[in-house]
Amino acid sequence: MNSQWTKAAVRGQSGQVRHMELHGSDEATGPTSGTDGSTRDGRRVGRLRRDEGGFVLVWTALFIIVLLGFAALAVDLGHSYYVGQRAQNAADAAALAGAPYLPGDLAGAQGAARDMAEANGFGADKDITISADQDPTDPAQLIVTIHQNVATLFGRAIGFSSMDVSKSATATAGGSAQATATPVDMVIVLDRTGSMSDDDIDDLRTASRALLQSLDPATDHVALAALGQSSTTTQCPGGGAYGVKTTAATNMSWMIAPSPGMAPLADYQQSTGVLDENSQIVKSIDCITAARSQSSVGTDLGDPLAAAEAYLDTYARPGAQKDILFMTDGAANRTAPDQTTDQSNACDYANGKATTAKADSINIVTVGFGVGHAPCDSHDPTFPSANATKLLASMASPINGVAAADDNDCNTAAGQQAEDTDGDNFFCPAKGSNDLASVFVTAGQQLTGTSPPRLIK
Repeated sequence: MNSQWTKAAVRGQSGQVRHMELHGSDEATGPTSGTDGSTRDGRRVGRLRRDEGGFVLVWTALFIIVLLGFAALAVDLGHSYYVGQRAQNAADAAALAGAPYLPGDLAGAQGAARDMAEANGFGADKDITISADQDPTDPAQLIVTIHQNVATLFGRAIGFSSMDVSKSATATAGGSAQATATPVDMVIVLDRTGSMSDDDIDDLRTASRALLQSLDPATDHVALAALGQSSTTTQCPGGGAYGVKTTAATNMSWMIAPSPGMAPLADYQQSTGVLDENSQIVKSIDCITAARSQSSVGTDLGDPLAAAEAYLDTYARPGAQKDILFMTDGAANRTAPDQTTDQSNACDYANGKATTAKADSINIVTVGFGVGHAPCDSHDPTFPSANATKLLASMASPINGVAAADDNDCNTAAGQQAEDTDGDNFFCPAKGSNDLASVFVTAGQQLTGTSPPRLIK
């Protein structure tokens, strides 16, 4: 058995003959060749390699699918987290906006909350629901919940077509900060110059009504003034006092209500937080309009403030605190008696009138409604050339000896938010943001010594 194949018959135990092929040791390692020149061992290796390649391809494809699934899920989870953060911010703002209407006006609180939620991107939508309800254990607290069904971008490929996001906030209306409230006589000065659009005027009416709802008529009495001056011949539709004057006093042409001249009104609420629509001051607010037809009306900030001071000196109750909430949407550009020509000293003029009023023990809160970086020229070295926000901060009264400051950028949303919550007597809410109402309420609470609404949770 050297190099030849040998057949041997081997009889097994069963008696059957088995054939065995034996080969010599010199060919024990040699390949077995087929007729086509290939080897049977080579065919086995080729098949094995092809099988392994298919196996790796299948597992690679499965791994990629799983990896893409996780990546898609991460994207959708990140998006839902982002929506949740926005919803929480909107719920916080909505609760704070609605709380001042409580406990007496749930409908007003719900309307203010929904308006604020919409302003923050959560308006009426088939995928969004907003609830605003009084806390059953404390009617001065408002609970706002925003729920949104967020459609997934990739998750539907693995069976998740949407994710539910729900955020809640609770705010309290606040309360008196004084054991015995001090009587307050307040003049609200409203800008109705031509730069105020119809939407701005609507926001102004809403904010003024919210302020009246947040006050206490038992102690807080209110009068209304406007810039520019009102007509002396045309009555406000609906029975308001706007435009009707029975006095020849020049200062009174800036005053709207009450008319004829009398003490500030306390009849603006029918019950706690619910306005009396028959009140002269409520009717006058409802029908205030922009003075676009009066080409000579400029932004004279000094004279209406002086008129409010003169009114309070004449009609304020003995011992009452005298306050002015002064709102404008621009820098001063007019002074009396010339109302037709730009005045380069208009800002100094306004600042001087405010200084005089503060010296007369009158508290002033200023609200720059979308003033941004409106220019304000000045020739007074004590009040350097700056802009409207610097002017309005200078006109505002200090709190506990600390002067108001324009130390945030009122031309940005972040700066406006910071300025409106820094606790001084100057505010700069943006136009179109629905923030004017909450600013008016906060300003009124600072003047009357009551605590502002705050988040509970």
